[in-house]
Amino acid sequence: MRHFLDSNDLASEARMARSLDSRAVLVVEGATDARFFERFVDHEHCYVLAAHDRQRAVAVLRLLNAGQFHGVLAIIDADFGRITETLETESNILFCDGHDLEMMLIRSKSFERVVGEHCSATKLSELLATRKPEMLLSTLLAQVCQPLGAFLLVSLREDLGLKFEDLTFRDFVDNKSLEIRLPDLIQSVMNKSSRHDSQLAIQIEQEVSAELSHSPQIWDMSRGHDCVEMLSFALHTTIGTKKSKTDNRKPIPVNAELLERELRLAFSEADFSLTMLFNGIQGWESANGEYRMLLRV
Repeated sequence: MRHFLDSNDLASEARMARSLDSRAVLVVEGATDARFFERFVDHEHCYVLAAHDRQRAVAVLRLLNAGQFHGVLAIIDADFGRITETLETESNILFCDGHDLEMMLIRSKSFERVVGEHCSATKLSELLATRKPEMLLSTLLAQVCQPLGAFLLVSLREDLGLKFEDLTFRDFVDNKSLEIRLPDLIQSVMNKSSRHDSQLAIQIEQEVSAELSHSPQIWDMSRGHDCVEMLSFALHTTIGTKKSKTDNRKPIPVNAELLERELRLAFSEADFSLTMLFNGIQGWESANGEYRMLLRV
């Protein structure tokens, strides 16, 4: 029911929480983000408020800032903001490392931990033997997720209204090399969007290629959900195994939802302490001395 609450309702919830005690208030985008950050905050000193979406989280922060509400911090995804230089500049706002929360997780050691639970070591070695640098993550990002992100950015910038939900990766990714076929990706998205303009497809391919040629920000261009979907595809087709590692139970079917949950669970306190976001929260605590968010280990 929280998605029916508007920003004024949520700001009122923050004020109500403050009337009960003097805890800091951490505003995040949604329930999944709240569950993630609740692992790292001190609940005796911090109240976590899920705003349901990014836009609403920013609106809640603006309302609280305008009302001189002290001890509030919002943590949201950067999305393409670093690339387009459109990040919000309000006080008391921080952004996840990379494009979004999932990319921050993927950039950590949790990625290797999750892949190790599901992949075939032999198949992974065979794939990486043809790659320099020999890293699965760089393969997924550079070959598939960054071009897909660049395509989405072009669509948003040109207001093309294309649909990128529920893409079928086998339609445009080679299941042996994990290399993307950009024309097939564009055609797949246009078909899903009921757009059949061949001239537009050519224009999009040119613009995506241009975007990739001058935008080296691979972590900011790639969306975490795309990377997880791509990893799921790779585990089903290229580096996965149908055999159970324990030989006495059936393997768990791998999908993006499972992988995202495992990435969150595999992300440790030590991983979090290495992020720019962690340093930002520490800086916020120093500037707001009477308020505290992070657990002290």
